[in-house]
This record gives sequence, C-alpha cells and structure tokens, in this order.
Amino acid sequence: MQTIGRGLRLPFGEQTGNEDLDTLDIVAHDHYRELVDEIRSSDIFRYRDLDKTGVEDSESVDVSSTFEDGQLSFMDEAITSTGLKSFDQMRNPQTQLEIYEAYVKNFMASQKKNRKSDNPNQLSLFDIAPEVMQTGETPGPQSTGTDTVSTTPDTQSGKRPMSQEEFAKTVTEYSAKAISVPKILVQTTSEVKFNHFEVKRTIQDFEIATAKIERFDAINQHLLTVVDAQALEVEDARNTLACMLLDSISELSYDDADFIIDVVEQYLSQIPGDEEEKKKIVRRYAGLIVNDIKKQIYTHMDRKTQDIHIVQKDLIVFRKFVKNVKKNGQVRYDKPFTDRSNIKKYLFTGYKKSYYPANAFDSDTERQFSVILEEDPDVIRWIKPPLNQLGLFWKAGQQYNPDFLVETTTGKYMVEVKALNEVNNEEVVSKAREGIRWCTFASTTDPDHKTWEYRLISDDNIHPGNTCKYTLGTAHPVKEED
Repeated sequence: MQTIGRGLRLPFGEQTGNEDLDTLDIVAHDHYRELVDEIRSSDIFRYRDLDKTGVEDSESVDVSSTFEDGQLSFMDEAITSTGLKSFDQMRNPQTQLEIYEAYVKNFMASQKKNRKSDNPNQLSLFDIAPEVMQTGETPGPQSTGTDTVSTTPDTQSGKRPMSQEEFAKTVTEYSAKAISVPKILVQTTSEVKFNHFEVKRTIQDFEIATAKIERFDAINQHLLTVVDAQALEVEDARNTLACMLLDSISELSYDDADFIIDVVEQYLSQIPGDEEEKKKIVRRYAGLIVNDIKKQIYTHMDRKTQDIHIVQKDLIVFRKFVKNVKKNGQVRYDKPFTDRSNIKKYLFTGYKKSYYPANAFDSDTERQFSVILEEDPDVIRWIKPPLNQLGLFWKAGQQYNPDFLVETTTGKYMVEVKALNEVNNEEVVSKAREGIRWCTFASTTDPDHKTWEYRLISDDNIHPGNTCKYTLGTAHPVKEED
C-alpha cells in the first residue's frame, strides 16, 4: 500500500510487462477525482473500471527513435561529453568518430560497473577494448580475436556496443530526424529599488491611554480606592517599528537598514510629544503605524521584472515513450480513420520525417496536422515530444508538453493544436505565454541559427492538402500578460 510521499508511482518507475506489477489500485487520495480524470486523459495509464465485467484487450508498445533506448543513453552521454551543439554536426566524419569513441568509453564504463566477478573465465569488454574501438568487432568466448561476430542481436540487448560502421549509419539516420532542441529553464526575476521619499502621517490623532488600578468591594458593591498605574510602553520606539517593518515587507532585507531607519524616524518626528509619550503611542498603535508606512513605501517602490534563462543542456535526446494500444490499434497515419472518439487508443505508424516512427495523438486534428508535416517538402523534420522530456514549466512546477516541435527550411516552431472554443482558455493562454518565452530564449542559443516561434492553431484551420506555412499562418494571437 502506498501513502502520500513523492507522488503515486509504479514500483519500478516504468512498465515491466507484468500486469500485477504494472497495476496501481487507488483506494483513497486527497485529490481522488482530479487523479482519476488525469488517468483517463493520459497516454501512459490504462484506466480499468472494476465495476465493469470486461476490459478491452490492449497491448503496451515501446516506441523509440532510430537508436534502441538502451544504446541511446550511452550516446546521450557521449554527446554531452563531446560538447556537440547541433545534430547537423553529426554528419561530419570526424565528429562521428569523436562521439563513437565517447560512446564506447561510456558503454565500457557501464559494463565494468555491472560486471559480475563470480565467473573468472568470463570475457569482458575490457579484454577486447582495442578491437572494439578500432573495428567494432568482438571475439567470441574461445576466439583469438580474428573472427568477426555479428553485433546486431547483442547490440539490441545492450550486451555489446555498436561497431563503428553500425554506429555511423545509425547516427546518420538519427541526425536526419532529430531537431536540435536545447533544454532551457526559464525563470522570472524581480529587482526592487526603494526610493527615499517624504513620509506623511495619515493617522490624525494618537491617544495615550491612561491606566488605573481600582480596588472594589464586590460584596457591598462599593469602589474603595483608585490608583494611577504606569501605562505600557515599548523599550525603543524606533527599533520596534523598524523590526516590524522589516518583517511585514518581504522585499526588504537587512541591507536596507538605512532606508528603514530613515522612514521610521521621519514618521516618529511627526508624532507629538516627548520620547516617553512616543514609546506609549507605539506600544498602542504600532500595527496601524507600520501599515501606514508600508502603503507609502509600496507607492514609491520601483520593481523591475525580467525573464532569464539557463541552458541546462545543449541538446535534448528524446527517449522512448510507452503507449497502451487496443488490439489491432496500430494503423497507418495516412489511411482513412473513422474511430475519432477512441483515437487515444491507437498508434499511428509509417512516418518518415518524424523523430519517432510511430506517434500517438489526443485528437484527430493532431493526426491531420502530422499528415501536413509529412507531405510538405518545406518541412525537414518534426517531433511530438513525449511527456515531461522537454523540461518546460508553466505553473507551480507543472510541465508543459506542447503538441509538436517542427523544423522547416527557414525556421523552427513550437505548435499547440486546440479546439476553436479552447484557444482563449486561461490555461491554454498561460501555457502559450511560457511557450513564447521559451522560444525567445531558444532563438538566442539555436546552433542552426534559426528562429523559434510559437503557434497556437485551432482545429478549424487544419486541413490536409494545405501547406505547413499556410497552416502556421492561421495561428491565433496570444494576449500578453497584463
């Protein structure tokens, strides 16, 4: 049984193929309704209502790029270590060699870490490192190193690295479909400047409370004596107000001590009476005085807000995604499709320009847009980013996953496809603003010297047969934040 911790998750963090392990029964949750709605609309989870007698047959399909996912992790590390900025650079033979050497090094390091030492006769990659580095050929257990063994089956299972020839071919195919996308963290920062100003006292009158001690005969209901008592006061009026002001305005810090003391002294100078009387007034009216000063500080304060970005990674290597597909649910993308209401249960295959050979969609409009991308000669490559791999955040740490990233001969685009009645939705607009900010910063760091642009397209403007440029030109403007 799983309690609230770091979120609901499967035991191994991924699907294993074992239904008992891949199933999570939700008995109780603080946000039960929201969780169920999210599961119903997600491509990752398969919803099963236990009240229903039958469950539709489905299968879990792993969709990877040209690289098998296990090999892709080593290539990702190699790309990072060699400082590659653009996938187009992979076409250079010298660059390919550098990446391959880093790839083999990472592969061997991983194998050494996982190697079992209980079999002393076991041949390891470290015994054949020179041959692997030069030819990619690996000798068998009894080999002298002169016989060549096909690496394809073991490469697929992750037991051996690719040969150099194999790697060069795969890298060339990969770079033809991979868009150079940086991983960018966009943050909003605020710079506050406190300007000195003439403080005004807007509280008209302060009354010093008089304190008395009365002796009263409760039985005879008679007042016996009245004695004057000392009125309560603060020890230091200036220090009391200064500390309260510092606590009440989050933008203030100890570095602003001179400013704080200045406004407090100005205010105290306008309160009549001697020092002792002011201590008593502050004891009684401190809250009102601080609020009076605070309003004036905010009125004269300058705030400069700006977006900054941090390039966390020069190139994102998108990994595999898992899709639950109904029986016979893998269909060609360009064939007539009628089961639109159940489109989330299908996987569309046959793509040539897409990063993934197969893609899943939330609506038939998205599928139709993919047809436009495949048929337009101006489109070089495109990708439908898997969940939470782009690293774009929009609200309270939530990740925004745009529908498409598209590269044409002249530019790069982040595209969101929505129903016409949703384009002005508050959430859609908020995500679009973050997408626009991301594109602005991505344009400044793009290694291919192309400009990134954001496009919000409604379903009524997507029609196969139209060009990508025309379709992108129908995008809805996004209202700037007030």
